[in-house]
Order: sequence, then structure tokens, then C-alpha cells
Amino acid sequence: MNDLEYAYLKRRLAELFDVDIGAYKAGHMRRRLETFIAHHGDGDPIALIKRADRDDGLRSKLRRTLTISVSSFFRDPGQYALLRSAVLPDLLGDTGRLQVWSAACSRGQEPYSLAMVFLEMGVDARVRILATDIDEEALAVAREGGPYTPEDVGNVSRLQMARHFVYRDGHHWLTDEVKRGVEFGKHDLIAGVSRRMFGLIACRNVLIYFEPAAKSEILRKLHRALAPGGVLFVGAAEAPMGEDSALFESLGGNFYRKRDSD
Repeated sequence: MNDLEYAYLKRRLAELFDVDIGAYKAGHMRRRLETFIAHHGDGDPIALIKRADRDDGLRSKLRRTLTISVSSFFRDPGQYALLRSAVLPDLLGDTGRLQVWSAACSRGQEPYSLAMVFLEMGVDARVRILATDIDEEALAVAREGGPYTPEDVGNVSRLQMARHFVYRDGHHWLTDEVKRGVEFGKHDLIAGVSRRMFGLIACRNVLIYFEPAAKSEILRKLHRALAPGGVLFVGAAEAPMGEDSALFESLGGNFYRKRDSD
């Protein structure tokens, strides 16, 4: 794909899906699109877009190619151990109340992992979890609580499987008890952030796909969405860097407390 074709795709995809792929790392996005076009468009990006205009199935597949949907329950178990032992006791304090946002939640593995933690800690009734993503199809799976694959639940313990999941039709499904703990909604990280003041924001393994300027902008929006003393939970390669590091205090692991610099 040459530069003119990529520029054309960026414009047309923004029209089709209201998604600014220019904020994503160009090399990564171009490779994803080139692979898709090779499989579905005979190597012709212009012909592919014309087909997607009138083919709902192709358009849905193309939309999924643009979104990042790689996740699993309790991804990086060591970070969840730190969350339980050090981060949450401090955030919950004496009241046990907490507002949580799981941003770019994909098919719900992250927010449901958090919901299970709160259930096991016995504070679920006082915790509210908002989970958002730009991908409607991923959100549909999340709202249903499945189906999830063996790979999705690879880090879930036997005890947790017995308590929080049921096995049906060859897949794993979450119990209603877990599903009740999460509210889902559509949201584009680039477009803005929720106005709620969250004590904990989990935004993991998605910032690495953005260009530095877009990543910085999103981090600043997340900083504004955190309540005073709130904590940001990111992926291992997503630590705030440069000027953005002044916005947060490292708590160890992948956790960063908001500095009140607004």
C-alpha cells in the first residue's frame, strides 16, 4: 500500500466508522490493513472500500480489524496480586466505596476480572464499574458475559472457575453475579473521557498502539477523569513518560497515582 492509498483509507474509514486511525501507530495499522486487504480485497484498497459500503458483513470484519481486542481474564497475574494486596485496600479505605472505569475493555475480560476481585473481597455492593469500548461487537459479547475461550480463562484459578463461570455449548460464560457488577457503554478514548471522578482507571495494553502525541493526550484525559488520589492501571510497556510522568506518582508495578496538578 502506498502513501496515497493509505491517506485515502484513513479518510474513508473515518467516514465509515467515525474512527481516526491517524492516531494509531502508522506502521502497525498499515500492516493490519494490508493483511486484511490481501485476504478480502485482492490487494486493491479502493475496491475494498467500495465493497464495504454495500456489504454489511465485510464492513463488520473491517471494523474489527481497526480495533484492538486482545485481552484475557487476570492478564499479568502478578499485577492483580499487587492490586489486591496494596492498591485496593488503600483506595477502598474505611468506606469500601469506589468508582472504577475499565477503558478500552474489549470483550469484558478486564472489568469482569475486577468485578471478581471485588466479589471475593466482599465489597462488590459498594463498588461501581463502568466499562467502555469503541467496538460494538466486542461490547455485545461483554454484555452477554461470553462466550469465552480456554485461552481467555487461562489465568483463572479452579476455585474462580467454579464460582464465577458456567460451561455451556463448548464455551465459558460468566454468572449473573459477576455480570451485575459491570455497566457497559460505547466510548472512543480519542474523542474524550467520562466526566465521572474515578478512584481507579484500568486502561491496559491499548496505549502502546497509539502515536506518542495521541498517547500523551489520552493520558492527560485519564488524569482529569481520576479523582484526587485516584490510581491509573496500565500495561507493562505503557508507563507515563516525559512530561506526562509529572502527572503521576509511581506506586510500583503498573500502578500510578494521580498528582493533583490541574
